[in-house]
Amino acid sequence: LLNKIKFFVIMIGILFENTLWDLSQTWITDSFPDFGFSIEETALVWMPSFILFVTSLYEWHNWSPEVITSRGSSHPTTWTLLSIIKIVYTIVLIINHKKRVMNTSGVLFIFWLCLSIGTAFNIRTIFYIAFNEDSIDSYDNVFTYTTKSLSYPIIITQLLLSCFADSTQVFTTVADRENSSPENESLFLSRLTFSWFTPMIMNGYRKPLTTEDMWSLSTQNRTNVFIKQFNKHWKPIKNNKTKNAINIFPVVLKTYWPTLVFTACIKLMVTLLTFTQPLVLDRLITFITSQTNTTDTGEPIWRGYVYALAMFASTVLASVLSGQYTHRQNVLLMKIKTCVTSALYEKSLRLSSAGHKDFSTGDIVNLISAHTANVMNFFNLMNNLWLSPAIVIIATWLLWAQLGAATLAGVLILVLLVPINSYVLAREYKLWGKIMTLKDQRMSAITETINNIKLYGWEPAFMTRVFGHRDQECSALRSANVVGGVHRGLMATAPYLVSLGSFTAFLYMSDQNILDPNKAFVSLLLFNIMKGDITRFPYLVNAALNCRFSVKRMNSFLNANEVNESFVDHKPNQRTPIVVKNGSFKWDNNCNDSVLKNINIEIESQSLVAVVGRVGAGKSSLLSALLADMEKSEGSVNVSGRTAYCPQQAWIQNTTLRQNILFNSEYNPEFYNKVLDSCALRPDLAVLSAKDMTEIGEKGINLSGGQKQRVSLARAVYSSADIYLLDDPLSAVVPTLRPAISRGLSIGPKDPNYSAKNP
Repeated sequence: LLNKIKFFVIMIGILFENTLWDLSQTWITDSFPDFGFSIEETALVWMPSFILFVTSLYEWHNWSPEVITSRGSSHPTTWTLLSIIKIVYTIVLIINHKKRVMNTSGVLFIFWLCLSIGTAFNIRTIFYIAFNEDSIDSYDNVFTYTTKSLSYPIIITQLLLSCFADSTQVFTTVADRENSSPENESLFLSRLTFSWFTPMIMNGYRKPLTTEDMWSLSTQNRTNVFIKQFNKHWKPIKNNKTKNAINIFPVVLKTYWPTLVFTACIKLMVTLLTFTQPLVLDRLITFITSQTNTTDTGEPIWRGYVYALAMFASTVLASVLSGQYTHRQNVLLMKIKTCVTSALYEKSLRLSSAGHKDFSTGDIVNLISAHTANVMNFFNLMNNLWLSPAIVIIATWLLWAQLGAATLAGVLILVLLVPINSYVLAREYKLWGKIMTLKDQRMSAITETINNIKLYGWEPAFMTRVFGHRDQECSALRSANVVGGVHRGLMATAPYLVSLGSFTAFLYMSDQNILDPNKAFVSLLLFNIMKGDITRFPYLVNAALNCRFSVKRMNSFLNANEVNESFVDHKPNQRTPIVVKNGSFKWDNNCNDSVLKNINIEIESQSLVAVVGRVGAGKSSLLSALLADMEKSEGSVNVSGRTAYCPQQAWIQNTTLRQNILFNSEYNPEFYNKVLDSCALRPDLAVLSAKDMTEIGEKGINLSGGQKQRVSLARAVYSSADIYLLDDPLSAVVPTLRPAISRGLSIGPKDPNYSAKNP
C-alpha cells in the first residue's frame, strides 16, 4: 500500500510539473494557453466519460416502472477502446430511455457538451500542427489525424441532436393532449431554464387563470404513483407493528434518499460556485489594477477574458442550479407531505374507540396540518444543517487570507448577534403562540354564538365577549410586530456592523495595512456569504427540535390502538348473515369489565330486526361490535356480505347533495330517484336553489337536523349493501314523515337483510 501511495504521488508530481502538464504553456504564457497532447488526449477526454458514468448512476437507480418521464438520447462514433465502451454504454442508455418512454436525456446532453468542449482543445492543436508544419507526418500519422478530424463534427452533431426531443406521449383524446403539461415533452435545456412554463405565464398575463387553465400532472408527480413507492417501505413496517414500534421518519428517508442525496449534491455545487465568485473577483481586480499601473507589465490580456468569463459562467451556473434545487426540493416536499398525510389519514380511519379517546379530531387535524408542516420545514432546511458550518469555516479561512487576524473581530460580532437574535426570535415565537391561542378562543366564541345559542336579545353580551377576545389578540399582534421589527432590524444592520468592526480592526492593527479594493470588495462579499448562515443557525436548530417533537407525536398516533378486523369474521353464510356466539365486548383492552357480555344473536336472511331498550342499555354498542369498533374479549362474530351503516348522528360532507348520497358510487338516475322518494327528500329539493346540485356547507350547516338524517339514510340505501345497520335513523325526522320512510325502505337490493335499532 505504501509503494502504491508513493507511485501515486510521483505520478501527480509528473502530471503537474513536467511531462503531462506544462504550466509555461497553459498559464504562464503571453500567448493563448495550450494544454499539450498528453492532457488533451487523456484528462479532457476521460473527464466527460467519468461524468457520464457517475451521473447515469442516479438515473439508473431512480428508475421505476410506474414512472414515465420525458427524455431521449443520441450516441457517438469514435475509434478507441474507451470510445467503444462509451458507445456501448450510451446505446444501453438509449434503449433504457425508449423502454421508459423518455424523449430527452440530461445525462447524455451533459456528456456531449463536456466532450465537445474537451475535444475542441485537441482539435485546435491538430489543425495548428497541420497548417503550420510542412507535412502532417510530423504528427503521429495520417490515419490518426483523419479520424480525429472526422470525429469532432460527429460529436458536435450528437450535441445538437441531443437538444431535440422525441414525441413519446400517447393521448387517448384531443382534450388529453391539450391539457397535458409541456414539461412532459420539453427539452433538457427547456427544463433547465423552465422555459416550458412560459405559455402559462403568458396566459396568466392575458387573463386571470382558472382551474380549467391548469395542466394535468405528469405521471411521476401523481399521488397514486409515488404513494405506491412509499407503501413498499411503509406497509412492511406497519404490518410488523406488534414487534417494533412504528417510526415514520426512517421510512420517508428510505423512500426518498436518492432524491435527497441528489438535491444535496446540487446544493453543494451551488455553494462551491458561490465561493468561486470572491476568488475570481480578487483575481479580476488584481488584473485591472495591474493593467492601469504603468510601472507593471501586468498579466496577459487573455487572462482578463478568462476571469470575466469565469465570473459570468459561475454566476449563471449557480443561478440555474439554484432554480433546479428549489424546484426539485419543492416537488420532493410535496411528495413527502402527501405520503405522511396519507399515512396519518389511513390511521385515523382505522383508529379504535380507545385510540379516539387519546386523540381527538382536533388532535388529528393538528397532526395533519401543523406537525406535518414542521416536518416539511425540517426537510426544506436539512441541507443547511451540514452546509452552514462548512460555509462559515471556508469563509473564515478566505477572510483570514484577506484581513488576517482582523477577521476575528467580524466573526466575534456575528457570534454575539446569535444569542441576541435567538432571544428575540424566541420571544417572537412565544407571542405568535399566544396569538394562536387567543385566535382559537375567539373562533370558539364565534362558533358557539352562531351554532349553539339562540340570541333572543343577548347579542350585545355575546358581541362584547367576542370583541374582548379580539382586543387581546390585537394587543398580542402589536407586541409581535414590534419584536419582529427589532429582529429584522438586527438582521439588516448585521452586515454593516461586521464590516465596520473588521475593517476598523484591520486598519488599527498595523500602519502597514492598507484597505485596497481587493480586500474591501472581496471581504464584503465573503462576510455577506457567511452572515446568512450564522444568523440562520437559530432557525435551523428550532426547525430540528420542532421536527423531532412532531415526529414523536406522529409516531405516538401511528402506534395508537386501531380496529382489529380479525375480531369479526366474514365467512359466507346465506341463511344467517349475522351470527354472534357467546360474544363479550369492551371499548378498551385496559378495561377489566366488558360492556356487553354473553351476546348470542342469529339474524336470518331477509329479516327486519329491531333492538329496543332504554337509554344506555348498549344498543349502539351492539352495532359497533358488529362493525368491529369494539374490542372482542370472548366469543365469535360473523357478518356475511357488504354492510351499510347509518349512524345516530348524521355525517355530511362539504359537497353537493347528490354527491353526499352517491358517496363515490356510480350515478343511476332511476335508482337515485327511487332513493329520493323513499327517504322523503323530494319536497326538500324543491326548496333548495340548485335542487340536488346545491352545495352543502361544512357539517351540513344549511340543512336541518331531519334533512341531514334523511340524507345519511339515503346514502346507506343507495349503497345497495347486503346488510343495513341503522342506529335510530328516524330520531331527528318529524313524525309525519316516519311512516313514508319506513314504507320506502323496501327499495333496497333484491334480497336485503336489515338490522335496525329503534326503527
